[in-house]
Amino acid sequence: LGCLFFICAFFGLSSLTSLELFAPERLLFTRERSNGFYSPSAYFVTKILFDIIPLRTVPPLLFGSIVYYMVGLYPLDNAMPKFLLALVLFNLCCAAICLVIALIFKHAAVGNLVATLTMLFSMLFSGFLLNKDKIIGVFSWLKYLSVFNYGYEAMIVNELVKINLHDTDVVEIEIPGTIILNQFGFNIKSYWRNIVILSVMFCSLLILAFALLKVFVKERR
Repeated sequence: LGCLFFICAFFGLSSLTSLELFAPERLLFTRERSNGFYSPSAYFVTKILFDIIPLRTVPPLLFGSIVYYMVGLYPLDNAMPKFLLALVLFNLCCAAICLVIALIFKHAAVGNLVATLTMLFSMLFSGFLLNKDKIIGVFSWLKYLSVFNYGYEAMIVNELVKINLHDTDVVEIEIPGTIILNQFGFNIKSYWRNIVILSVMFCSLLILAFALLKVFVKERR
C-alpha cells in the first residue's frame, strides 16, 4: 500500500513542474497572438504534443518498468501493463491540473502555492491516509474531486485483487487481498472504472485549459 502511494505522491508533486510550461511564455504568447503570428489552438496543440504528453508519459513508463519488479509487485495476469496505464493516466491528469492552474493565475508564485495545496488536498483523499469509508459524511463527496482517489485505487486494486498474503509470525494464516481492499474502503471491481474516469478527467481538463487560453489569456487594450 505504502509503495504505491508514494509512487503516486512522487509523480503528483513532480507534476508541479508543468506550471513552468506556460508561465514564462505568457507575455510572449499574448503579444504574438495579438499580432496574429499563430492561433491559440496551434500553440495549445503544440504544447500538448511536444511538452506535456512526452514529459508525462515517458518518465512514468521508465520508472514503473524499473521499479515494478524491484519491489516485488504482482507479476502475473498483465498486472504490470495495467499498472503502467494507471500511472501514466494519473500523471497526465496531474499535469493537466497544473496547466489549468498556470492559466488561471498570472503570477507563478501564486500558481505554485495553489497547485501544491491542490495536490496535498487530493493526496489526503487517496484512501491511504484516510479510510474512504470512515470519512465524515458531509466531507465524503470530496474524494470524488481527488485525482489520487482514482489513480491510487486503480493501482492498489490491480495489485491486491488476485493475491493472498501469508503471515506466519504467530500462526500461519492466509489473507485474501480482497479483504484488505475492503477494509480500506476500496472497490475491488473499480480498476477499469477508474481508468475511464482518469481518461475523461484528462480530456476535460485539456478542454478547460484550451478555453482558458483562448478566452482569458490575451492582450488587454
